Amino acid sequence: MSQGESSVFLVDVFAENPFTGNPAFVCLLPCNLNLSEEQMKKISAEIGCTAAFLSRINQHDTFTSASKFKLRWFTSTTEIKLCGHATLGTGAVLANYYDNKSDGITFVTSGGELVVKKEGSKLALEVPIGISEPIGKDKYSKLISAFGDIPTIKEVEYCKSLNYMLIDLQQTWSRKEFESWGPDIPTIQAAGSDGQLKIVMITMKADHDSHYQDVDGNKYDYVCRVFGPWLGAPEDPVTGSGHAVLASYWSTKLGKTQLYARQCSPRGGNVNILVKGDKVELKGSVTKVLQGVMNL
Repeated sequence: MSQGESSVFLVDVFAENPFTGNPAFVCLLPCNLNLSEEQMKKISAEIGCTAAFLSRINQHDTFTSASKFKLRWFTSTTEIKLCGHATLGTGAVLANYYDNKSDGITFVTSGGELVVKKEGSKLALEVPIGISEPIGKDKYSKLISAFGDIPTIKEVEYCKSLNYMLIDLQQTWSRKEFESWGPDIPTIQAAGSDGQLKIVMITMKADHDSHYQDVDGNKYDYVCRVFGPWLGAPEDPVTGSGHAVLASYWSTKLGKTQLYARQCSPRGGNVNILVKGDKVELKGSVTKVLQGVMNL
């Protein structure tokens, strides 16, 4: 028996064009519809990407006029503690397709409140900065070896608040080599299954002689690829929460607070970043791919 209908959107985040960036499925829940966690996981599995579930705080609020909402994120296997790209995507749906003109749209999440603002044609989101600390290679030597033949490792760091690992490589790969590199995901998953680690971020300083720039010639400060098979995402296309950690790391290394990054996944995406004390502002474009109604 059907529980009801929900308006849904499929959007590509950190994407100027469809089928790039990171897809997010945004589900706007009516007040009388309460989904179980199992149902939300199944919806994510059905769609094949992260699903964001938006609900109104008060019964008389509307998606057009309210400035504060509840938001949860799910993959096919788990609820996510922080999902930057799906939050930006949800903000874009409200601002662009529900004509919500709030100066800032606040999302109440399990990890605290997040605010999305529209800035021209892009959306901006402030997330808590992710502080990583150096760790010895010995604890994760098996996992590091699972990535295969990679350039010399400069540093390995770990963000305890998110359980994210960062591996900084010596920049010897061209952009083409980095983008075409295909590590063995099942081997990585088996080597890192300690029950805590969520994602591994492989990053490098952008070498401007190796075509690390966008189509307009703007140069990237750093590049990365992000792997999270323990979350049900073998490779994440563009990782908002990951850049909260990478921004902290590279801001210190490069001595600058304004950064421009490229996530070199097969879909790829550009992220504009501003480090603001204990916060990181992530800014990017959002493109609508699909709009419809889901029967639940």
